[in-house]
Amino acid sequence: MPLEVNLYVDEFMKVAQSHEQLGFLTLRQLSEVFNYWKTMNDTLKLKSEHLKSGKGEGYVLYVAEFLLIMLDIKRPGNGLTLAQIKKFGILYEAQKTSGRIDPAKSEKLFNDLGITVNNELKLLFKSDGRVGILLMDLIMAAAERNKILMENDLRVISPSEVMYARNDFNEFDDSKDGELSPKEYADNKAYLNPISKSMEQSFVDEHDSVEDSMTSSFNSYIDESQS
Repeated sequence: MPLEVNLYVDEFMKVAQSHEQLGFLTLRQLSEVFNYWKTMNDTLKLKSEHLKSGKGEGYVLYVAEFLLIMLDIKRPGNGLTLAQIKKFGILYEAQKTSGRIDPAKSEKLFNDLGITVNNELKLLFKSDGRVGILLMDLIMAAAERNKILMENDLRVISPSEVMYARNDFNEFDDSKDGELSPKEYADNKAYLNPISKSMEQSFVDEHDSVEDSMTSSFNSYIDESQS
């Protein structure tokens, strides 16, 4: 998708420019791409080791080959609906005061979404560190793996859109702790308030859409019964 191509090229070029290189990366530098996207970065590191064994440590990649690698390793997830993302918000609010997110509760949420929990996810659930950062990793991992979407889902956010949102969030999160402090929020209030209002309206629209669908089904049932 165009959005994915833009994301992958932007991240590749960002690392290349940080090393003052004209559009290429060494295999060692490949591990710097998506260093905030844990599951993708881990997969890139494995791919880098595989390339190193076959092409030698001095091999360099240009963006076209990088896109082919991303096409090969990206997961086939369909993203998340607003209602599914809200479940992660509820999980976070219930757990954040303890300073951690209970791995068992994370696993239950993934099971509820119909996502198979493998050893890689179990390791992610047990991750140490900031709760806010783990929350972002959980949402990203779910977006990459979620394949079950209903026909009446009003808004689906693709994995790439989730990643772009995370990039934007990182720009506001000066402390890089996965949470916006009152000061960080206040400094970016003009940009964040419209986003917040838009999301709130989307949740209202999705709720109304589901209610309309239920009402329509009920009316059809009544009509059929009377006939």
